[in-house]
Amino acid sequence: DMDFHYTLSQPPLLRANIEDASHTWNKTRRLWDTDRYKAKKNLVHTFRTLDYAIELLTTNTIKDFSSHNDMINDVLTNTNETYDHYEKKYIDAMKAKMKLLKHYNDFGKKQKLTTLVHHLWHQDID
Repeated sequence: DMDFHYTLSQPPLLRANIEDASHTWNKTRRLWDTDRYKAKKNLVHTFRTLDYAIELLTTNTIKDFSSHNDMINDVLTNTNETYDHYEKKYIDAMKAKMKLLKHYNDFGKKQKLTTLVHHLWHQDID
């Protein structure tokens, strides 16, 4: 077992995750008509990226690498093939997670952020 010590630099982590999630969400739209499977996987990756950042910021570690495994099954087996269906279903949850990361420093105490993350994390996305 090896100890690994690091210093988490929050602003670059926040910026990188927001940019990556935004890029991946937009890539979903671009790929929709040419590679539906890859587009759907990108949709789920958007949420994984945001969840990993939230978990890292609130706990200084990532332990839950199964983030959104249930979502990938739902998205890949869903027979609705319109992009609009998925955008309507997931856009608000994605925006809420991005907003949380964008305003991370505005919360002051980590306790407030942890409470907000807990609330967001346990919402059903329907």
